[in-house]
Amino acid sequence: MPVHVGLLFFLFFSESVSVSILSYNVAGLPPLPPVIPDNNNNDRIEAIIDLILEENYDFVCLQESFDLNITNALSDRLPEKYAHIFTNIAPGTYPQGYTVSSGLTLATNHTVIATAFEEFTQKTDSDALARKGVFGAIVNMTGGLAFVATTHTQASYSGPTQYIDIRISQMQQIAAFVKNMTQGMQIDLGILVGDLNMAPDMADYQTIINMTKGIDVWRILHPLDSGYTFNSSMPDERLDYGILFQGQATAMEILPFNYSSTITRNGFAPYLSDHRAIHITLQPVSPTSTSQPVSSSRMESSATTYSTCLIFVFIANLLFA
Repeated sequence: MPVHVGLLFFLFFSESVSVSILSYNVAGLPPLPPVIPDNNNNDRIEAIIDLILEENYDFVCLQESFDLNITNALSDRLPEKYAHIFTNIAPGTYPQGYTVSSGLTLATNHTVIATAFEEFTQKTDSDALARKGVFGAIVNMTGGLAFVATTHTQASYSGPTQYIDIRISQMQQIAAFVKNMTQGMQIDLGILVGDLNMAPDMADYQTIINMTKGIDVWRILHPLDSGYTFNSSMPDERLDYGILFQGQATAMEILPFNYSSTITRNGFAPYLSDHRAIHITLQPVSPTSTSQPVSSSRMESSATTYSTCLIFVFIANLLFA
């Protein structure tokens, strides 16, 4: 009889597969003196990889992994935990020329079914020297199919309205990319993560939310917290996001990946990156389900249900042991 109780417990939680995603802008511009100084990329990426390998993320998504020394280090060390590593996506001409890659990296240990990259058609200022765009992967997981995309959109240098028209165009392109890549697929989990370089409620923000019918995970789970991720030493802007359009979000945190006692940037404050990392925990949901992305009240309800089921299993085991 205890076997049947265990089976009942398994069936009840068979859809509660937890998926962990790390997104991190690693500030990996290649040195180009005197325009771009040496940012100690080699030491910083080794320290960042150490932090990544300490955990068991299902997906690792990095932005600004431009420097070839960084992509080489990722390719060399991430296989310790990840079977599939996509980095140096859309290579540039550097070091022979001045253009760099998309800067995007995605690593996972799950079976990859399909990948795609699309370069932005509009970009300006220093972003014009990078092949920025959006990269997506469809993978087969225990809970079904997952679609994870990562991006790094047009930077602004004088407030959130600078170059906003270009970012709106990029958000439209991302939304179309998501639709095209997932069309006809039964996706149980779908999310876009990365450095979106936007401020909440601005026109670019509304564009990606509305066109993907997604939710801003941080705002749902932490409605009273600013969620600043940039600048890492004293954050005062939220540039890094998780936009969820299929599945349930159960947790999101900002990780203190900014500090190192041994790594410095040009001899100044100890740092690993000028951004802080974000870590999101999700659960897949069948596309035919009526479930919506989780809110804080939904989380409390789920916790109550979980506790109730544990009590039920305990009593059942006593009765049928």
